[in-house]
Amino acid sequence: MKNGKVLTATIADIHIGKKSTEALRKELEEGFLTYIEQEKENLDLVVIAGDYFDRVIRFNEPAGILALDLLDRLVVAAEDGGFLLRILQGTKSHENNQLDVFNGVEESKPHLLKIIRKVTKETLNLGGQSRQILYLPEEYPSDPDSYYADYFSDHYDLVYGHGMTDIVGFSFSDWKDEGENISLGTPVHATKTLLELSEGPIIFGHIHNKKEYRGKFYYTGSYSRYAFDSQEPKGWLETELDVDDFSTYTVTFHENKLAPTYGVIIVDNLPLE
Repeated sequence: MKNGKVLTATIADIHIGKKSTEALRKELEEGFLTYIEQEKENLDLVVIAGDYFDRVIRFNEPAGILALDLLDRLVVAAEDGGFLLRILQGTKSHENNQLDVFNGVEESKPHLLKIIRKVTKETLNLGGQSRQILYLPEEYPSDPDSYYADYFSDHYDLVYGHGMTDIVGFSFSDWKDEGENISLGTPVHATKTLLELSEGPIIFGHIHNKKEYRGKFYYTGSYSRYAFDSQEPKGWLETELDVDDFSTYTVTFHENKLAPTYGVIIVDNLPLE
């Protein structure tokens, strides 16, 4: 807890294995990890909102070693600082069930780490008070309305998720960025429903360009930049919530200043020789 506030950090779409491992390692070291290790005694909750991985990797290749090292650094910081760590399962074609490699860590440190693979309600002590959290990892139920009915009839203090919502689900511009595709059977959550569920902010991963809707719904955007048509700042979100009233909060975007820049040259109306 920081200055009477509950402090959380959310990162998503790290996509380990997509780009140069050494470049991504440096971006994490000098950005997100530096922040976590500096703020560890103030933080209450850190959430990785899906797409930790990008592809199937071998855990003796550089990308696999980075995946293990990153979790290890976060767990050590959580132990030292006393915050909780949650990892949501992202898109199946990216995660490929590889979060299972962390099962041993989860089993040995259940007081710190939980990997969320299915829609889950969790009651946490945040700032000395019981708070109810809803997690919506990416799943593919055949009947989404029935599957989520019991969860969407309750009320929460915070909501974290990964996947589609109706504010982006049908906009082509949101899907041309950085190669994300709509997976068959992916539910499209109604933003209005989510807004009514939660006292505090709703924070999602999956869309690579950060977004804010009505000052309450947020996509973090990807941690790094992976394509020429993505020029927006990249990074992670910090949320400070009033310890007594989660409807009072501030959300701060922290930029990954080492995210690569892809230049675009438009060639038009050149004379033919």
